[in-house]
Amino acid sequence: MSDTMTPGGMIDRLLEIRERRRELSAEDKTLKEEADGLEESLIVLLRQQDSTRISNKNGIAIISETIVPTVDDWDAASEYIIENQALHLLTRKIASAAFREMLESGQEIPGVRAVTKVDLNLRAI
Repeated sequence: MSDTMTPGGMIDRLLEIRERRRELSAEDKTLKEEADGLEESLIVLLRQQDSTRISNKNGIAIISETIVPTVDDWDAASEYIIENQALHLLTRKIASAAFREMLESGQEIPGVRAVTKVDLNLRAI
C-alpha cells in the first residue's frame, strides 16, 4: 500500500489508523473491565459453593491458582539474589534508561550491545 501512496497520504493514513486503534483500545478496556467483573463474580460464586468449576452447554470455567511473587522489600530481595547468585529469579531485560546512562558515561557491559531502535513520531496538526 505504501508504494503507491504519497508521503502526505501516508501521514493521513497513519493518523486514521492511530485514531481507530485508540477507539479499539477504549472498547477493549471496557470489555476487559466487564470480563474482569464477571470473572470475579464467578470466582466468588464458585467459592461460596465450595467448587472449582462450573459449565454450561457453551463452555466451562475452572478456578486455577498460581503462586506469583510480590516484592515488598526490593533491598532485601536484591541482597538475597546477589548473595545467593539467584539471578534466575529475575526476568532477562536490561533497563533501557539505565543502560543509556552507562553508555553516556563511557561504561560498557560485557555481552550487551547497543542497538538503535528507529521510531516515527506522529502528531496531528
